[in-house]
Amino acid sequence: MDRKGTMVELQRGRTPNGNKEILRTLTVGLDKVSSFIRKEYFASYIKEGGSKIKFLMGKKGAGKTHLLALMAMEAEEEGFLSISLDAQSILLSDMTNLYMALYRALDFEDIVSRISESIMTSLGYDYDRKVGKSALAWLSDRGEQSAIVRQELRSEVRKTIISNKELDHNFAQILSLKVSEKLGILAIDEDLEALSDDWLNVERSVKVAKLRSYGLAGYKINKTNARRLLKSLGEAVHLAGYSGLFVSVDNLQNIVSNSSLEEVKYTKMKRDDAYEVIRQLIDDIDVFRYFFLILSFDRILVDHEKWGMKSYQALWLRVQNEIVSGRVNLYNDLLDLDKINPAILVPQSVMEMSRRLTELFRSENFSAHEVTEKEAEAILKESRYGSVSIPLLTNQYTLQLKEAEK
Repeated sequence: MDRKGTMVELQRGRTPNGNKEILRTLTVGLDKVSSFIRKEYFASYIKEGGSKIKFLMGKKGAGKTHLLALMAMEAEEEGFLSISLDAQSILLSDMTNLYMALYRALDFEDIVSRISESIMTSLGYDYDRKVGKSALAWLSDRGEQSAIVRQELRSEVRKTIISNKELDHNFAQILSLKVSEKLGILAIDEDLEALSDDWLNVERSVKVAKLRSYGLAGYKINKTNARRLLKSLGEAVHLAGYSGLFVSVDNLQNIVSNSSLEEVKYTKMKRDDAYEVIRQLIDDIDVFRYFFLILSFDRILVDHEKWGMKSYQALWLRVQNEIVSGRVNLYNDLLDLDKINPAILVPQSVMEMSRRLTELFRSENFSAHEVTEKEAEAILKESRYGSVSIPLLTNQYTLQLKEAEK
């Protein structure tokens, strides 16, 4: 997106996608939240093999998408692979769909290449996956290829992947085949390679009998075992040399939307199934490793009496204590920006947010107005009693789209 397009997005109260410089520039207050997550989770707990699921809630314009982008950026700085998903394009009534969205969002071939390089490094070789040739071909050029080296590579693949109990059986078998081919210690049959790719992509054409004929277990990826595959993706990312996997899913409120314009639509049954998927993720997250998942949504997902989380008791029982707490605690699994923002944003914060916006817009010849202290106090007051969040009000008033209520 060009700079003018970024300005238009900001005028609409949206976080600029992919512009780290502007993201940092416009961050006021929310950096306290992202810094906490970075210190307590990315830099320690997750990097050491832990896992966590968190929820992010707030009114429209509260800064949810902005905070997700900030977290993703800081996760990458800590060595994580960052994947951002949007619930508006994922039917979450089946865990398989979440797995597929995640698998297709990452570059699996790059993961394979990185694991191959990591295996070579563990054996003391300074092999670079970007040389454009297999590890054995690279060793041959150096005059170091031998039967002993081949055996060492096979042994390392077996120890790192095939014997890894954290990986799904078929996933481990397929990953070991792909890594072995990248290392140059075997060549995968074209039919087997196509079958493996189809299995990972959850293609319906996959035949159980054919899987067995190639020595793979006779099962497909489905909603029952998809959690195991999600866990396997996180493990593979770590084997590839990343500190862990950061996954954000934005716009979860789509579950309760009844708009005909939505790409993904929910019936009552599918809505309950989606809540069950979230419930399972909460219950199973502790068996994952090197995995951080955050789900973001507008308040309506909680507040909607008929279709919201309260309508599914198995899920509501797991999150209600987080929601009723009146105290801001960043260790909570649910981060409520409508409570966090008033606690960390004072009139001076609003003025600084407005100043940065004004400076940015004026540099592109857009009209903007810096709010005064009195206006900032009025914005804070309005946000407490209205349906519009502090960041969005500040944005609107700075761009003179509305006037703060006195």
